[in-house]
Amino acid sequence: MASTSFFSLPVAKRKQLYRAHMELVCYVPWCGTPEESFLDASQRSVLEDALQDPEKDHRYSLRRLEMYFHEYKRRWNLGQIAPEGSHWRRDNQYLYSMYLTTEHNVDVHMQRVENAGMLNAQYEADDELINTGIDLWYEIANEVDQSEYPCVLNFPRTHSKSCWIRSCLN
Repeated sequence: MASTSFFSLPVAKRKQLYRAHMELVCYVPWCGTPEESFLDASQRSVLEDALQDPEKDHRYSLRRLEMYFHEYKRRWNLGQIAPEGSHWRRDNQYLYSMYLTTEHNVDVHMQRVENAGMLNAQYEADDELINTGIDLWYEIANEVDQSEYPCVLNFPRTHSKSCWIRSCLN
């Protein structure tokens, strides 16, 4: 597998490996230890050997997390990750929405930093505002509205939250 340490990886890769491990441990039932349930005997023996896994005594072992990631991918290919209607699926949808919100908030913050703390208002496009130099907001109505998964761009504005949740659960 890898000869580098966990913390020498880029942050995004570390988060990906750790998240695969956490999702398996938190959402898939296991007995004894997670290693006994998710890894075979040969993988466990590699993890117990300090020559093959120099981080075996560390909290974050790259070798261990890569093994969990391969198990996660195997289960993903079998359709066993976050089944439809499960608490696991709802948690992932919520986390993705929060990720999109955080990205949006970072963009808004950067815009305010660039404009000395001011947030420039954007107005909906109208004939009288064309060629005035005012920032315009153009409504997006295209394939985003046909998305299979909810996101910030296609969240329904006219329906109540409970109506949207019911449509997602069906």
